[in-house]
Amino acid sequence: MMLLNEDAKRAEAAMHATTARNDLSKEVVLRGLEQREEEREAFFAEEEIRKMPKQFRKLFRANRVTAHVRRKQNGVYEIRAQINGIKIAASAKLLDIAKERFIAKLPESATERGAEKVNARMLFVEYMAKWLETVRKPRVKDETFDGYMRTFRKNIEPYFAGKSIAEIGVFDLQDLISCYVDEGKDRTAKKVYQLLKACFECAVSDGLLMRSPMAKIDSPYYEPDDGVPLSIEEEARLVSNLKADPSLFNQAFAFMLYTGIRRGELASVDVADGWVTLISGKGRKGRKVKRRSLPVSPMLKRVLPYIDVEAIKSLKAISLTHAFKRRFPEHHLHELRHTFITRAQSCKIQRELVSFWAGHKADNSVTSMVYTHFEKCPEFQIECITLFDYEI
Repeated sequence: MMLLNEDAKRAEAAMHATTARNDLSKEVVLRGLEQREEEREAFFAEEEIRKMPKQFRKLFRANRVTAHVRRKQNGVYEIRAQINGIKIAASAKLLDIAKERFIAKLPESATERGAEKVNARMLFVEYMAKWLETVRKPRVKDETFDGYMRTFRKNIEPYFAGKSIAEIGVFDLQDLISCYVDEGKDRTAKKVYQLLKACFECAVSDGLLMRSPMAKIDSPYYEPDDGVPLSIEEEARLVSNLKADPSLFNQAFAFMLYTGIRRGELASVDVADGWVTLISGKGRKGRKVKRRSLPVSPMLKRVLPYIDVEAIKSLKAISLTHAFKRRFPEHHLHELRHTFITRAQSCKIQRELVSFWAGHKADNSVTSMVYTHFEKCPEFQIECITLFDYEI
C-alpha cells in the first residue's frame, strides 16, 4: 500500500514537472513572439524619419541604412546602426524613447568625418566617369551622352584631377562655376552645374557622402538665344559656297537649310520619290522611334544635284557645329532650322503644316490635337510645298 502511494506521488510530481516545463516553453514562445512583434514596430515611421537631419532621410527611406533593434533581458530596448564606418547606438526602457535618442545621436555621431575616412581613396573623377557610363549613358541618346562626356573631360576633370570625393567642398565647386560665369560662358557654367549636382546626389544615395556640397550652390543663370534666321544675303552666300566648293560640310548646310532638320537627325535622312524621310531627334532613348517626312521643296530641288545625301549622313554633329561657326561666326548651326521655318511661313504655308514638317509638338487646341492629320494627306503637302519657292 505504501509503495502504491509513493508511485502515485512520483507520478503526480512528474506530471506537475511536465506541466511546468510546458508552461515555461509557452512563456518563452510568447516572449519571443512579443519581442519579434516589437521589433517589427521598431522600424522608423515616416514621421520619425522627418525628424532626422536631412542628409540621413534618403538613407533610411531607401533602406541603405538599417537600424537593428533588440530587447535585452532587463527589458531595455537597444537600437544600433553603422553609417559610413561610424557606429551609432541608443537605448531606453521604452521603444519610442530609444528611437528619439537614436535620432538625436545622428548629427553628432555620423558626421562627414566618417565619410571622409571611408572615401579617402575614392577619386572624384573616377567616380564621375563611372556614374556617367553606368547611370547616364543607358538613359540618353548617344549624341546627348557625347555632350556630357565633352563637358566632363574639358570642363570638370582637369579641375578636380587627383582629388578624392570627400575633399571637394562648396568653395571648390563655386570657384569652378564662377570662373565660367566671369568669362561670359553662362551656358558652360549651367552644364557643369547640372552634371555636378546630379553626380553628387548619386554619391549621397550611394552612402559615399552625408550631404551634397552642391546643395549650397545656386544654379547659374543662362537664357538661351531665341535664334536669328539667316538673311537672304547670307542664304545666298551659303548656296554660292556650295556651288563653288561642294565639300561635305557645305552640302550638309544647304540640305539642313531647306529641310529644317536638327543636326542629330541628319544621320537618319533618306531622299526618295520626292520625299525626305527621317527619324525624329526629340524622342527619348528606349521609347518608340518616331519618323516624319516632308516633300522635296523647289528650293531643295535646286541644290540636290550638288549634294551626296549618303555621304553627308556620316558627318558628326559636333563637327557640323564647329564648321558652321567658322563660316558664319554670327550664327549657330541650329539657326538653319529657324531659317527654314521662317521662310516657309513667309511663303504663306500654314503654321500647323510647318510645325508638322519641323517635328514640333502640336499645340493644345482641339483642331491641332484631334482633327489635323497631315500624314494622311500627302497630296495636300505636295501642293503646299510648291509655295516654298523664292529668289535669293
